[in-house]
Amino acid sequence: DISLTQSDWKSLEKIVIFLKRFARISTEMCISTYPIISLVYLMYNHLMDHAEKIMKDGKSSKSSVAAAKVV
Repeated sequence: DISLTQSDWKSLEKIVIFLKRFARISTEMCISTYPIISLVYLMYNHLMDHAEKIMKDGKSSKSSVAAAKVV
């Protein structure tokens, strides 16, 4: 029997958000016959910033939960 915790569901929601953005950016890049390197660089940075924000938010949420458990 496999059951997911609330934390698991939140993690999956973040993964879905990231993958949707990744899919949108990938689609935009594939539309162009010849992607311009400046556009590739811009989209790469956008995706990396988004990933870092998600990871940072996840760490702050975990530390908040850990702090709440201590109290």
